[in-house]
Amino acid sequence: MKFNRKLKTGEGKMKKKLLIGAVCLVLVLAMGGVAWAVLNSDRGEWRVITGDYEENSSGSNSSLSDDAEDVRGGGENGSGVIDQPESPNNEESTGVGNEATVPGMRRFSYCVETRGSVASDFGEFRIILDETLRDERGWRRAGADFVQVESGCDFIFVLSEARLLPEFSLGCSVDWSCRVGDWVIFNEMRWREGVAAWLGMGGNMLDYRRMVINHEVGHWLGWFDNEHVCQGAGLPAPLMQQQSMDLRGCVPNPWPLEIELEIRR
Repeated sequence: MKFNRKLKTGEGKMKKKLLIGAVCLVLVLAMGGVAWAVLNSDRGEWRVITGDYEENSSGSNSSLSDDAEDVRGGGENGSGVIDQPESPNNEESTGVGNEATVPGMRRFSYCVETRGSVASDFGEFRIILDETLRDERGWRRAGADFVQVESGCDFIFVLSEARLLPEFSLGCSVDWSCRVGDWVIFNEMRWREGVAAWLGMGGNMLDYRRMVINHEVGHWLGWFDNEHVCQGAGLPAPLMQQQSMDLRGCVPNPWPLEIELEIRR
């Protein structure tokens, strides 16, 4: 009888040890999951979206809506943006993609598409976008690294038929290019013709296209129209000045000035 009692007691102890071991294993796995989440949050991959704001791993909040910003000015025409459209289906989109990272730079990806009846060379449009946004004279000086991708982009470049611009927002005009939220829209009429006054002051079509690309991307990066304006006759016009409408005595300039080298988003 004593032997049987000892045996049962030993079995009870063994069961307790197995139970404790199982509990420890569960705790270890749970802690491993927490550690994985923390590690991924350090890489900026863990994001929690609550209400109208997106909170990243650093604890900083950024608004998910650009409406307030756009009302102050979101395009060449300076009329601002009243609303934002739903994301439309791509009529034509593509990308060149680049997975390499650049130390010390913030990477932004963009898709490219057309809207409506567009006669311009879409391949040329893509190439000029890529070359302009990678040019060391442009927003790269502020620390922005841009790359074309097929999908899952941060913002979308659109070469649009002029008459369709107001479909993006009531604040967009058939006469100018525009930025609405994460849409950067280049008016195809301006892509083909430019602006006579700007070209007449010594500018050329390639630089006009570069200027509009950088100007509208500047809005997406957080800049507003005319925060800086011409400081003297013959000087390069600030990029975010509405150069298409009035150079104010300055000369055409497609690149951000030193005082404009800031990423605000």
